[in-house]
Amino acid sequence: MSQSSDDYDAYVLDNCAHVFCKGCLSQYVRQKVEGEGAVTITCFHPPEESRGGAEAAACATPFSDRDIKTLLLDDKAGGEAVWEKYSRFKFDRKNAFARRCPACDKPTLNKTGIGTGIPDSAPPRVRDPNMRCRSCNTSFCFYHANSHTGITCEEYEAKVKDETSLNDAYMSKYAKECPQCKMLVQKTGGCNQMKCTKCGVHFCWLCGKVVDSGTFPAHYQWWNLNGCPNMQMNQSIEPSRAEVSRGRALAILQIVVLGAPSFALSLVSSILCCFCLPIMGDDGTERFENCMSLWGNVLTVIVCIPLAILAVLLVPFWCLLYVLYLWCVGVPERPTAAVRSDSDPAPLEDEDIILNNV
Repeated sequence: MSQSSDDYDAYVLDNCAHVFCKGCLSQYVRQKVEGEGAVTITCFHPPEESRGGAEAAACATPFSDRDIKTLLLDDKAGGEAVWEKYSRFKFDRKNAFARRCPACDKPTLNKTGIGTGIPDSAPPRVRDPNMRCRSCNTSFCFYHANSHTGITCEEYEAKVKDETSLNDAYMSKYAKECPQCKMLVQKTGGCNQMKCTKCGVHFCWLCGKVVDSGTFPAHYQWWNLNGCPNMQMNQSIEPSRAEVSRGRALAILQIVVLGAPSFALSLVSSILCCFCLPIMGDDGTERFENCMSLWGNVLTVIVCIPLAILAVLLVPFWCLLYVLYLWCVGVPERPTAAVRSDSDPAPLEDEDIILNNV
């Protein structure tokens, strides 16, 4: 977002003292809350060079609640509603035994919870699911809200068993659990690198393993047979076995043909280009892996270009062979339907056949 110097309003964050344009920062916080449902918003200030020349880690200091409130309320176009949404998200995620009233949307805490009440990998359980809103006195269920009145949870679950099975089948196809916090994450399109909006962890849609947060995680690289090689950009909700097998077969072929050259080029790059390697990763292992991936993809393109050119050149040749074949053998004539003359007897109808038999 570009602004003139007269309109620029600098804002200093409480926790890290980094300075940003207040308008831009306000839009950033709003997008995080509305678009991602985030309750932990971190500073995105770019990394700075240290005195030794090495690249320092990027700032990821969390925003204070005062910063978030100030920046959201500064946005006159619905900023107050976004702040209320943020407060609601934060309360609900910090209180596993709290549920919102289906009538007035006010939070109510269930005091019969089993455990600490802090959200973890296990879903919260309570001894008594019956709850009553302290604001409007509405009765509801901890697990099912206002879905059943006058019957127990067991009776309600037995009543909707078939519908629940259909919902579970749908969710198992279009949503999967985050491997860290167990929250359901839905995929509606895009690549197979998923990000949980609750805990922020990145994981693979295909196998459920945690992956790094880079643009091209090592989990999907051609040399990683322990992951899902060549499957990051596959946009299928449920890829077939053939798609997964093709990606793995291509990875094996790349390892056999391009593994040694890619390793050698990566080694040479590590020795000769030390000054530019910091942009390839945070540590030596990550930089070497990224070099392997880069050189493997470059060599794959170099190998595929001649094959593609050859295929294009062979198309006219195969067309010419087909024309010569038709010229020598001849085009087979299509069979024509027989035309009945007026003198030919008409075909017998079903009624005529029955009368003759009688």
